Amino acid sequence: MKFYCILVALILSIYAEEMIDTDIGADGTLPATFSDADVSRVDNTTGFKWAWEMPLYATTHERLQGKPWLEAANLWELSGSATHRREHDDQDNYYLVGYASFRPLVYDFGSGSLAFGVSMIGRAVSIDDFDPKVVNANLGGLNIVATVENNETEAFQYTVNFSTLLSLPDAGFQMIVDLGYGYSRLRQTIDPITADIGGNLVQIIDYQYEQRDRGFFAGINFLKSFDRPYLDYIRLFVYGAYRDLTTRRASTGNVTLNGIDLTGRGFNLELPAPVIGLVLDPQVTDESNLSFAAYQLYVRLFTIPTPVSEQRGISVSFFNQMVYTSFELLGENFHGVQMKWGTQIGIFDAVNVRLAFVDETNTNDNNDRVDGWEVSVSVQISALIRAALQQ
Repeated sequence: MKFYCILVALILSIYAEEMIDTDIGADGTLPATFSDADVSRVDNTTGFKWAWEMPLYATTHERLQGKPWLEAANLWELSGSATHRREHDDQDNYYLVGYASFRPLVYDFGSGSLAFGVSMIGRAVSIDDFDPKVVNANLGGLNIVATVENNETEAFQYTVNFSTLLSLPDAGFQMIVDLGYGYSRLRQTIDPITADIGGNLVQIIDYQYEQRDRGFFAGINFLKSFDRPYLDYIRLFVYGAYRDLTTRRASTGNVTLNGIDLTGRGFNLELPAPVIGLVLDPQVTDESNLSFAAYQLYVRLFTIPTPVSEQRGISVSFFNQMVYTSFELLGENFHGVQMKWGTQIGIFDAVNVRLAFVDETNTNDNNDRVDGWEVSVSVQISALIRAALQQ
């Protein structure tokens, strides 16, 4: 619930300031162009131009009206989304994603254009695993069966990208390419971890692990509009991240051995524990790899007209997503493919509500992720602002 509150606060603050520049979300959310850009100085010649000198393609090409078309004439776009997934093993996943783009320079070649600029992606993740689990933990090189309780994982990722927008209005085709570099921060808290090691009862209380990384991001959006009342819009988003360098790893925790508190004796998780002689840090031999590869596919099935807007209504779309990850962290051990299938309801191409079934296909026998359902709400903030300014 806290993520939804944060998203609402973000939207209100952006609307009040009217200062932020942006575009398509890291989760692929697509801002519609309720566009009323300043075209009083439109230049009909070809060559390099500023964005505000470009015409609005949706006004010069009738087939683009009523479609989620991005205008090169708009300096900025902004979108955000909040997602909640409940897995069948009592695990809650929360995601908050924001995407901003600013493309002031455009090359106009007559039949289309290529806009240049920058984009920014921010992604916050929180995973609450409130159901106790039995996991295989690597302690001191030994595979130990441990009980994990109150497991919470938080991650934040941020990238700055070089961004381009290719528009071919005659064909109803657009392509957005984002290439960038950024950082991520991961923190996991478990309280407690309990294991029987050689007849000794070991507990790690208030265990915390922190990891910081830098890495590359790449994303390509293919957007195609069709001049028909059904199956009239397709978006394919191919994206991924590659961890380049881990800059920090640190673990803390209080340890009891057979009921005796070892914390006040200068005990260090990264050094062999007294009596059992094992390193008790579960992450000492492994880093968590936040690299991934993915795609998202949206196919708009049809749109229901409404009396509120002449051009936009209530749309129904098919949604499919695939994500390949190789993620290892105590309490989460997944190597394989996650598939999602679902339906998205779009309201005036500005607010989208998505319901999807999540299917986990694992290539690691120790996987403890379980299939689930997720609901996502995405808001095209720039579209709402432009619509409000037109009133």
